[in-house]
Amino acid sequence: MNAIEERFRQIGEERGRGSEQLVGAVLEMMIEKREIDGFEQVEPRSDLDHKGIDFLVTIQGQEFPLQVKSSRRGLEQAREKHPKILAIRARPGDPIERVHQRLKSELGKMRKRYLRGT
Repeated sequence: MNAIEERFRQIGEERGRGSEQLVGAVLEMMIEKREIDGFEQVEPRSDLDHKGIDFLVTIQGQEFPLQVKSSRRGLEQAREKHPKILAIRARPGDPIERVHQRLKSELGKMRKRYLRGT
């Protein structure tokens, strides 16, 4: 890998960490609003991390895996590779309320599918 490719890789990792920090802040807010029971951030390089899972979100005793992506292309690839795992796009600098509404909506849809057994 040459120096330019390495720098692009580093930038992507930094953006990914920023996206995960933003979603973590939104999840904390959702706990305060009692929209979720809790969440756990997945350990780096763990089995769940290798499956693309960044967080486990708990709603009424049920855990839902969550992937966080910082690009539209990454989001599309994640949904294609793991269609049963919730994936959302959040970029550092996105308004927190927009990310909150998107995440709340997507978690609601995922929970309904779970309750229906699909």
